[in-house]
Amino acid sequence: ADYDRDGDIDLFIGSRSIPWQYGMTPESYLLQNDGRGFFSLADAAWNDAVSQIGMVTDAAWADIDRDGAADLVVVGEWMPVTVLRNTGQGWENITEAAGLARSNGFWNCLEIADLNGDGYPDLIAGNLGFNSKIRVSEEQPATLYISDFDRNGLLDPITAFYKGGQNYPLPLLKELLAQLPYLRERFPNNASYAGQTVSEVFTPEELEHATRNQVFTTASSVFYGSAAGRFTARELPREAQYSSVFAIEVLDANGDGKADLLLGGNFYGYTPQLGRQDASFGNLLEVDGEGGFAVIPPTQSGIFVRGQVRDITRLKVRGREVVILARNDAPAVVYQEQ
Repeated sequence: ADYDRDGDIDLFIGSRSIPWQYGMTPESYLLQNDGRGFFSLADAAWNDAVSQIGMVTDAAWADIDRDGAADLVVVGEWMPVTVLRNTGQGWENITEAAGLARSNGFWNCLEIADLNGDGYPDLIAGNLGFNSKIRVSEEQPATLYISDFDRNGLLDPITAFYKGGQNYPLPLLKELLAQLPYLRERFPNNASYAGQTVSEVFTPEELEHATRNQVFTTASSVFYGSAAGRFTARELPREAQYSSVFAIEVLDANGDGKADLLLGGNFYGYTPQLGRQDASFGNLLEVDGEGGFAVIPPTQSGIFVRGQVRDITRLKVRGREVVILARNDAPAVVYQEQ
């Protein structure tokens, strides 16, 4: 988008992770176009606000406050849905003022559209979903502890989640010992490790120096904008939470002039103890204009896609609209309007 309003297109480059340092914030960049197609790092007033914004997986430009300037919305892993307002002189992080400070998720993708027709942009974000061993809430978040626990010069990320009111480490003992061999003295076998909480596995001193990233929601959600500048979260229907959502397309599926949603996802890369996510076959959601959704079954929508969907787009082919769903390790799937 043309964030500096000089008539050319500028770029935000979001970074997701640092090799061998998962959980630490990588460097992201705002690149300014000089009008001749050459890009350079924006000055500090603009770039500093985005350089350490988080583990970015997606971002989108939109005029959130309707002042004519392009604002920036960023999502990612272990971070909130983040809104940067374009002041004309730099970015103002309005995430907290927008009511999104506790929206940390495992966010995969983002789209922006006015779903309820009130004239204000709404944020549609894909998350992990509910069909997972990891269950979270604001009171009992998932936590990523990052520290050089064994003091070998390398950072060790340890994921933990709550179950039954207790905070347990996610790794199996063999996984933990492969990363932190010194713990073998504390836990020589599976029986000694079973049922141990994070505070029982690690000493207070070890945890004190750890960086902590947290996730408070795994729900794929819509955040409805308002005249007051605050967003109201609404979880997508349960059918959309059966698996992770990695792709969202806004379209008018039924010809009523209102925005509807087509979702795709799944993820096969988890360890066996978590199990692969493969319960999504694509979801078509009709939006009623009041903030609610109706799930259109595959028998009616015609959408039934196996595999790991990573992007959805629409094209005009010979005057007819087609929808293309791109998948990892599989051919794209194409649907044509009837």
